[in-house]
Amino acid sequence: MDGFSTLIVEALDHSRATVSAKKNFKLPGHYRPNKRWDLVIFLEDRLLAAIEYKSQVGSARKNFNNRIEEAIGNALDLRMISRTRKIKSCKNPWLGYLFVLEDNEETKNESRSTSVRENYTNSFNTMEDDLYNSTCLLLTSPGENKMINGEDSLRRFIIDLVSFVENECGVSLPP
Repeated sequence: MDGFSTLIVEALDHSRATVSAKKNFKLPGHYRPNKRWDLVIFLEDRLLAAIEYKSQVGSARKNFNNRIEEAIGNALDLRMISRTRKIKSCKNPWLGYLFVLEDNEETKNESRSTSVRENYTNSFNTMEDDLYNSTCLLLTSPGENKMINGEDSLRRFIIDLVSFVENECGVSLPP
């Protein structure tokens, strides 16, 4: 997952925003003592953004509820801590959730009302309405270690973050 951090940091560097990025960074929590976020973006000592990466290989239908509950809990915890001002942040930090799902028969199977892939897509879209600024669902091919779907979602995710950093939090860009 470090490759995603590299892409995001390069995009921020290309925008010339004066921010720092920290991988696997521990932030305080509201409902729990703390949580390590995969990538955290700061302007000086002020939290601008936090991003969580997750992946699911196999047992996608069985673990669906667990992944969604975890994503909701992480976002809610950070939203609450930023509202209570127990962490120095912009008014409402940008939250991102990037999920890599193995594309296999289980995730495509529509023997029930909807496929696992559709369930994740629908849930992520709903989380964007309430909790996350942006979510990204990437599909990988079993055994090939490559992305087969989600390039546009990843591009939108990174653009959303860079736009937020540049515009919403008043990051000044050098001439």
